[in-house]
Amino acid sequence: MVKVAICAGCQKALIGPYISALGKRWHRHCFRCQHCGQLITEQGFTIQGGKSYHANCHKLAFGIKCAVCEKFIEGAYIKDFWGNTYCAHHRDDPNYICYACNRPINRTLAQGYVRYPDGRVMCDVCRATAVDDNQRAAQVLAEVQKRMRRYDLDTDTVTIPLQMISVTTMNQQGITVSAARLQGLTQTRTVTRNGSMQRQVKAVTVLRGLPQEQFAGVLAHELGHVWLFVQEIDKLPRDLEEGLCNLFAYLLHQEKTTPDARYCIHLLENNPDSVYGDGFRRAKGLYENKGLPWLLNAVRAQRDWPALDTSTNQRPYTLVAELSLDAMPAPDWSELTLQAPSARPAPSLNELEKPEW
Repeated sequence: MVKVAICAGCQKALIGPYISALGKRWHRHCFRCQHCGQLITEQGFTIQGGKSYHANCHKLAFGIKCAVCEKFIEGAYIKDFWGNTYCAHHRDDPNYICYACNRPINRTLAQGYVRYPDGRVMCDVCRATAVDDNQRAAQVLAEVQKRMRRYDLDTDTVTIPLQMISVTTMNQQGITVSAARLQGLTQTRTVTRNGSMQRQVKAVTVLRGLPQEQFAGVLAHELGHVWLFVQEIDKLPRDLEEGLCNLFAYLLHQEKTTPDARYCIHLLENNPDSVYGDGFRRAKGLYENKGLPWLLNAVRAQRDWPALDTSTNQRPYTLVAELSLDAMPAPDWSELTLQAPSARPAPSLNELEKPEW
């Protein structure tokens, strides 16, 4: 008895010419795209999950559109904190990405934006709370000082001249572009009057136009430097001092549950810098293990990292994927010869350029 071949599509006997694809046999009129249901007769098709698709239908069904250019992504891409996905090559173009929040700027996300004279682009979401004028900056400073007093980080004993400047001015003062991403600077001095030493704050400088939550975080960091200076906790290892100041900013951000506060915490926790990032994670580990009073007393006494260290000292990184949407090779439509290629391996994950701080 002769065994009759069965079509994988209609489950009927195969009589005459047929094709072989996906490890099965099909009538020519039964080999169809799983997305549109039409026959696959074009040059090439794509396999996904053991099913066949027209190349364009595969893009429509599984492709990812860039949040900036709105084209299907082919190659490396970025998925940001807010859930937006966009082509990796947009990340270095300030015309597409907000300086403060890194949201893509397009028609459907952050629709409007402002370009500052120093070249920064700020989306309309961040502009809604941006701190631009001295009066508003003074109000935020007073609020941050009040909140820091809850942690016994009192800076009311010294006068704090606050000034806001641009990236251009920071560069003119000798701060590099990458350091400008730190967004703040504290200048102090020690003077002798009538035989006694006095500690003074020359200025606390913050970038103008930051959204309020980021502005407050920068102030908390800089006031941390002020507090350490006033307390005469000097000559600390740089990663310890910067790590502590980032911890002070973290304490203020974690009091809130807003998206902006969560984003600021995300920036602190994922900072790849060996001083600001690793220093913060190490300080945070000690704080969570022993508490803030113990940590500050130990630093005051030792002028160095306390012996207890719970840090993993691992640097977080950003993952991207390589996404190829090219069609598979065309099948041979002659009898018993069509063999579709097997599914390709899953996309690989590669480390993307780390952000500057």
